[in-house]
Amino acid sequence: MTRLIHVTTEPETLGFLSAQIAFMREQRFEVSVMCSPGPELDRFCSRESVQAHALTVGRQITPLRDLRTLWQMWKVFRRVRPQIVHAHTPKAGLLAMTAAWAAGVPVRIFQIHGLPHMTAEGNRRRLLQWSTRAACALAHRVLCVSFSIRNVAISEGLTPAEKIDVPANGNENGAVVTHYFRLLSQEPARFDLRGMVKRIIDVAVALGGLALLSPLLLVIGLGILLKMGSPVLFRQMRPGLREKPFCLLKFRTMTEEVSQADTPLPDALRRTSLGRLLRETGLDELPQLWNVLKGELSLVGPRPLLRDYLPRFNSFERRRHEVKPGLTGWAQVNGRNELSWQDRFARDVWYIDHWSLGLDLWILLLTVSTLSTRRGISAPGEATMSHFEGSQ
Repeated sequence: MTRLIHVTTEPETLGFLSAQIAFMREQRFEVSVMCSPGPELDRFCSRESVQAHALTVGRQITPLRDLRTLWQMWKVFRRVRPQIVHAHTPKAGLLAMTAAWAAGVPVRIFQIHGLPHMTAEGNRRRLLQWSTRAACALAHRVLCVSFSIRNVAISEGLTPAEKIDVPANGNENGAVVTHYFRLLSQEPARFDLRGMVKRIIDVAVALGGLALLSPLLLVIGLGILLKMGSPVLFRQMRPGLREKPFCLLKFRTMTEEVSQADTPLPDALRRTSLGRLLRETGLDELPQLWNVLKGELSLVGPRPLLRDYLPRFNSFERRRHEVKPGLTGWAQVNGRNELSWQDRFARDVWYIDHWSLGLDLWILLLTVSTLSTRRGISAPGEATMSHFEGSQ
């Protein structure tokens, strides 16, 4: 008999699953539920004749209590040995998918009923977004209650399009079971542990870097303010993962001087001595640690180029957007701006095809060497690099 555990934050959510749970029991599934305790949970289990695993989940983020709940979930999964864990709501999804992954549950399904981060702001929005993304990453399959939610989840990079489905056009009761059986019969996708480790390293280094380098960032900012005036930061939209645009941050290295025709002067004429120093040492890139922290950049990956180049890319060159762009990359430690565009793209795609955590570490070490020697800062005859006009 196949053992299935539904996990929710509060017992009120279980009411939406009544018909589905009843149908699964008729199909000889051993169904149990896991959520916060309360009279509603007792009534539901009595009415539906299912076993309850009462654990305090709660809607609010409480680190110590959440760690305790995570540990208790893991113990339940190890004891019951379910073949399937199906989690609902962001908080329960993150905890259940993490515990199920650690316990080696064969099939992990996370269902998105809504996206609460869409109505949140600031740090709460980022936290809710991260928790949903993490739950999706740990799940073998992600189910959605509507195509509109699915489209938003894909556009915001919460989960890849091939991993998320809308079962039976969003019907969550009896009609979902046909799709449910199909998911169970498929070979589960492998959890990308290396990708999660890469993200953890990105966050740890970005947080540590911003904290440790804050005095240097302040000094550079004041220098730019005194030398070139406001603004201190240069902001520009660049294409990121799957060509999704994001705002890239850099320290300003050029003035905003224009010619008599009211067009910007060439880069070489607008760059100041301070800007040249920042460029040569790579210090102008330090604000991008904030982009890394937000998940728009990784420490290592193909450097983000101008959005104007997107229509000029061929299918091979467009592959560079299969991964997050990076602060540094394989092309940056193998010639930097001295490379031709064809060589740069070839190295970007080589990195994607050969990526590993060890390769990332090697690139970071080579980056220190490259910056210390100040090699490849600009292409011959250019202040930085020539514009990409398309492949011949």
